[in-house]
Amino acid sequence: MPLINEEMAALMDDEPQAIEDAQPRSKKVIPALTRSREQSAEPAPEPIKIAEFREFGKGSGAMLFGKAAEVVADALRVEQHTTNSDRPRPYVKLTAEQVAAAVPVLEEQGWEVRQKNAEITLHGKSASVRGDAAVAIANEFGFALGATTTGIAKVKFDQGKLEEVIGFLKDQKFVVEVDQAEPSETNNKKPVVVFRESLDSDDYKVFDTSAENLAKALGKEPDRTPGGRAMMEVTAKERKQIVRDLGDQLDTSVKPMPEAKLTLYAMGGGNVIGAAATEVAAALNLETESVTRKADGATFPKVTLKEDQIEAATSALEGLFTIKTEELEPKAFIKTDKEKQEIVVVGAAAPFAATAKGVDLSMGNKSPYVRLPESDLEFVKSVLKEAGFNEFDISESKPLQRSSQASASRSQRQAAEPEL
Repeated sequence: MPLINEEMAALMDDEPQAIEDAQPRSKKVIPALTRSREQSAEPAPEPIKIAEFREFGKGSGAMLFGKAAEVVADALRVEQHTTNSDRPRPYVKLTAEQVAAAVPVLEEQGWEVRQKNAEITLHGKSASVRGDAAVAIANEFGFALGATTTGIAKVKFDQGKLEEVIGFLKDQKFVVEVDQAEPSETNNKKPVVVFRESLDSDDYKVFDTSAENLAKALGKEPDRTPGGRAMMEVTAKERKQIVRDLGDQLDTSVKPMPEAKLTLYAMGGGNVIGAAATEVAAALNLETESVTRKADGATFPKVTLKEDQIEAATSALEGLFTIKTEELEPKAFIKTDKEKQEIVVVGAAAPFAATAKGVDLSMGNKSPYVRLPESDLEFVKSVLKEAGFNEFDISESKPLQRSSQASASRSQRQAAEPEL
């Protein structure tokens, strides 16, 4: 998350976050009404409480000011700051994950949340969206999810879907802005085409925007990978001819095949993140989820694999990526809850803890888990060490304080199904 101090926060706090923060304006004195009119007068409506998140950048987190910040600081137990200005105001700095958690908390207390921005850029007959909005519409409409050169999630789609996409984003409470790409963005630079060296032949493959650029220059339609990404294949001879004939129109280069990282869990299963996750999900008919890189807030698709899916996932990546495999050391995740005086062992360590204590194992959306008394912590750690777990991640569970009926079921589900 970008470094932001109190003075910078004061600059970002350029307008009140909530109408109820402002002082009432009363400049005209109205003569007293008769008693009958006083009795029939309607009470003044409640002021609208608006909580507006000020984003640092796409998917990088946001700041929240005023009384809304106090509400979120208390509910999420995050540090509260004060702006260094003539009108000091409380504020909080939130990660993208914390923003998502803060929204339902505020809505339940009557706040109108204005938070997520979606900038749609029009290019000719297509449109593109970046950041969290790109992930949302990729999942909703099945668009291929790519990434910018800096790693920010990006989706490109036909403008025929524009109204439908805008409607969906507004339903998801995104503030939508539509802009036309500047001429310098589309006309002054040569289209980039990156030829990727095949691993098992002298041929080349071209992916994503590069494939679309090459197809357009050749007057063809690009092929599609199983994950929906644009792709073209050319021989070494064809590449030389393209460079010779279209070198003045295209910015061409040759690079190695892109890398896909297959992470293997020590106790079975694994995951793939990035464009490779889209390919694996399509080949194995799995759902992707979104993960955010803490360093810069960039958002990527991720697919989680079971042990018996690893081989099929590897096959799906062959020919499209250079596959790098990393095996994680056994790590036990344990959540502690001081209020309930219990611990929750999550993930691969859970079956060992459940067996040792002779209790049933529960299954969440993604991981198995088991709840045990807090007094069993040291016993569980000794059991897990014998089972081969060399590292422990023990953290305190901090449930959100939610009260409305609308989120009760979700809160109960999250409490019953802890995730990593």
